[in-house]
Amino acid sequence: MAFLGRMLGKILYRVEVEGLENFPADGPVLALVKHERNEDIPLGFAFVLQARRPDNWCVMKHDLAAPQYLGLVLKAGGIPIDRDRPMRSRRSFRLAREVLHDGRALVLFPEQTFFLSEMGPGRFPGFRYLTKHAPAEIQVVPVGLRYIPPTRFPGRTRAIVRIGPPQALAPEVTRRQSTLARFFYGCMREIARLSDLEYSHPAPEQAAR
Repeated sequence: MAFLGRMLGKILYRVEVEGLENFPADGPVLALVKHERNEDIPLGFAFVLQARRPDNWCVMKHDLAAPQYLGLVLKAGGIPIDRDRPMRSRRSFRLAREVLHDGRALVLFPEQTFFLSEMGPGRFPGFRYLTKHAPAEIQVVPVGLRYIPPTRFPGRTRAIVRIGPPQALAPEVTRRQSTLARFFYGCMREIARLSDLEYSHPAPEQAAR
């Protein structure tokens, strides 16, 4: 996965990472990342995760576990989730929560699908499940992405990764849904800011319903 990301970074993209020092090197970390395209995963793995954490996992769409991908994403720590039929993915959701609560780094795309050059609505239920009844404080890291096409041909697309300061999520906050929803909403707005976008979706009181 790291090799694929580096090759993409040499051939198609010019990767710029800002705030790498903000990604905690140990302890439970939940990275909430803007989702633009499939390349987000290998680029993030090669230029962010491998540089900071050897124990990283990623919640991904189940399509990437299809046979044509040769198990590559699964072997790199991918946890496949069927977003259309989440009840079929209960075992995967439990694994993702165990990984996070056990002190590892977990990547979640809270929009759950691609939204090119705009912010999709944050999906609160998945975030709530992963953080619920956390035994210890979780560091939640907002990550913005921006792709800027080349101005001349041939050229490489600029892939700008901005990592915001970690936000401490205390165990007691994860036990109150309304408070947790407000925390999540703040994270979505921060992801939008880091991506040079606006977040115009419902307020936390509505998101918690």
